[in-house]
Amino acid sequence: MTVQQIIDLGLSNAHTREAQVGAANTIIWYNKARNRVAAFIRQNVDENYFFDDFYINAVAAQTNGEYTLPVYVAGPPLVQGISEIDRVLIKGYSTDIYYTPCTEVDIRILPNDWAWYLANQPKNKPIFYLGKGVIRIAPQFATLDIGGVVANQMIKLHGQRELIDQAAGGAEADVIIPTKVHYVISEFMVPDILRARGREASAQSAENRLPGIVGEMVNTLTNRTKDDDTAKLPDETANE
Repeated sequence: MTVQQIIDLGLSNAHTREAQVGAANTIIWYNKARNRVAAFIRQNVDENYFFDDFYINAVAAQTNGEYTLPVYVAGPPLVQGISEIDRVLIKGYSTDIYYTPCTEVDIRILPNDWAWYLANQPKNKPIFYLGKGVIRIAPQFATLDIGGVVANQMIKLHGQRELIDQAAGGAEADVIIPTKVHYVISEFMVPDILRARGREASAQSAENRLPGIVGEMVNTLTNRTKDDDTAKLPDETANE
């Protein structure tokens, strides 16, 4: 469904016309509902529905080894933002074919100053820690490591795409939430619609129904690779 179709379904479920609550409000409630649904999918499904690979260009002698995390840019070209990071990898040298995973560290308990790790941490055992909107990676890249390539994409992040609020004219593909559970967004809109009309008891009843709807959604989206055959280790007790 398109954004407007989801909004219309939410209004219909609340037995309400858009003119009664205002279009400006319905898009706010839509985005709130969409974010809540996405949070439940992330927390309870864990099957990478919002995953993406994000790339950052390494810079020689970058101060503190610090890089800004990818943020959403409408474009063109469209650039996705990252909201949660699952994995950080780097290419130690521009000529490397494969990325090396980085280990997250707690800056508060490192035995040496961060500057030491920037200069001395082995390329095959890179480390990182996160700040607000930034990531710091050690060891630092040298000019020869990068080989003069500016758009080198030597830092790779695997994580969850940031969901950006949509306008009422948004297309189905931009909703990001899996199409088969778009109806759940409309259900999450209903309590807000009813409260706006002063129907608090009905709104609370609609809110009370949401856990069941979430359970149904989770069941719908999980086990995409379910296999009825279960591998077992050989029974070696007979040899004892």
